[in-house]
Amino acid sequence: MYNPNVKMIRPDHSLTFVNSASKSFDLVQNSLPTAPDVRMIQKLPDSTVLAKGGEAIMSWTKGCYFGKSGRDDVMLCWQEMEALQSFCIGIESPERGFFKPIRSHYKIKYNDGKTNKDWFFPSDNPGDPYTFPSTMDVNIVVTSHSVKDQLELEIVITDRSPPGLSHQW
Repeated sequence: MYNPNVKMIRPDHSLTFVNSASKSFDLVQNSLPTAPDVRMIQKLPDSTVLAKGGEAIMSWTKGCYFGKSGRDDVMLCWQEMEALQSFCIGIESPERGFFKPIRSHYKIKYNDGKTNKDWFFPSDNPGDPYTFPSTMDVNIVVTSHSVKDQLELEIVITDRSPPGLSHQW
């Protein structure tokens, strides 16, 4: 049944990083999908730098391949070199199949200099947003659009306001 309120995503998976902070971030680790039914639309080179005021986009589309070989999951880890803090965003994307209810989910990992938090799912609902802890030197907010097995994430990085300066006129 057609529902005009449901916005399908094309390509069906994407990560958009928007850096509005005054710091830059280096891509220090990544894992791309290798399954034969995955078609990369936009790919990041290994030496990617997310510069101040910059944007980085990675997107791909999945088919329906039975006889699985390779993986569908994606992971990107960024590091801010001065503070030696890092954050990672990953997407776990189950194999598509007939009569098989599936849903892609995103996961988070970070190191704030004191805590090295391993991979976790911030919510059972992949459409829920997530804000990284305030122990990070910058604000990092993940917003998500999830439809069935499609997942579109936008990760926005901004400077953290110094304590006491947020409402001065």
